Order: sequence, then structure tokens, then C-alpha cells
Amino acid sequence: MTIVTGWELTEGPCGPNCSVADIGRSTVVTRAEFINRTGDSEYFGRWSLESRYVDSSVGRSDITDHVNKNIQGRVNNINVPTRWMQEIAHFVININSSEYTDIVLEGDSWMDTQLQVCSRDVVTNTCKYHLQQEIRVGIRDDTGKPNGSPLVLYKPVYRVRLNEVTRIPIIVADNDGDIPRCRPARFVELSFIRPIMGTNITRDVIWHHTYGYSV
Repeated sequence: MTIVTGWELTEGPCGPNCSVADIGRSTVVTRAEFINRTGDSEYFGRWSLESRYVDSSVGRSDITDHVNKNIQGRVNNINVPTRWMQEIAHFVININSSEYTDIVLEGDSWMDTQLQVCSRDVVTNTCKYHLQQEIRVGIRDDTGKPNGSPLVLYKPVYRVRLNEVTRIPIIVADNDGDIPRCRPARFVELSFIRPIMGTNITRDVIWHHTYGYSV
């Protein structure tokens, strides 16, 4: 499982003294230091597995401790003026044979931004985030192997000028040759965040796979 996330500069997995000199550095040690210092195993979010089997039964489990012990991350990008950092991290977990499995990361956002409009949690009064990836382990007829999820690349922070139309391309790599499409978040994907006024999401992305580029 590979995940790309953005964090507040001095409070994220890069550590309290994070700077542009840390780009490319491993975050394994600084992640562990934050968790040990705070005593909060969910400091960087709560991870869970939800599997649905062919008999319609559902299995749920908390994998936060497993992820904390096994995740391997590195600093990918830093924006000092806006005080954000981006991490690329990955971990390995065994998944039992099932119709599909969702890997979920949830938590409380650490800061409010001007564009992060959310329906606040009535208990914690915070904006929550929810990331979810569906995994199907069955063999595809066309490729002869399990489906591979597309890799989505984005910046930690985007600037949008007032009174101008700003286009933000989403770069996606898919080794299966599938053509990814964008759509607005819905149901549990939307979590507590409401759509930003005046934005429009189109189906097309900048698409790259083994055979070339397409828009």
C-alpha cells in the first residue's frame, strides 16, 4: 500500500525541525518519535481493514499498530511559506481472500484553511479526513494478474488566484493500462468536507501508463 499525504510542516512525520534540506529523507525515525512523545498511536491517523466475503459476511479490524510498526516513508516535498510538507509512504499487509477489502485512514485535521470548508464533528469540533482504497485480489481476465490501483500525484498546496479560472491537473499512473476518471466525492468518501464553492471537477486527468501519455 502506497499513500501520499500532506501535513503541517513542524507537526508532520518530517519532524519539528523540518526544512527543504530534508527532502528525500526517511521519516521512519521522526514518525516514531512523535508517536512515542505524545503517547498517541493514532497521531498520524487511524487505520482499519474492512473485508466483504462471497457469503456477504463482513470482517473489520484495526491495523493502526501494524502500520505504525511497518510503514516506510520519505519526505517528498516541502513548502516553507505555507508551512506544509508532503510524504510518500508505503507498508505491506496480508489480505485474506475476499470479494474486496477496503483499507481506510481516518483522523482529525490539524488546522483549518480558508478553503477547507467542513461540517464539524459535534464531539471534537474538528474537521475530519477519510481516505479509502478498495482492493480486489481476484485475477483479471485481460492482464492475467490482480488489479493494480492507479498512483495519483499531487502537490501539498495549490495556489488559486482570485477572479481567475485556475486549472489543476491530476497526474495518474496506471500500469494496467486503465483510463482513470475523476468524479466528485460521495457518501463516506466525502467525509466531513463540503465541496468548495465555485469549483468544478471534470472526468479527465493527465494519464500515464506503460504505453505513453494521454489527456
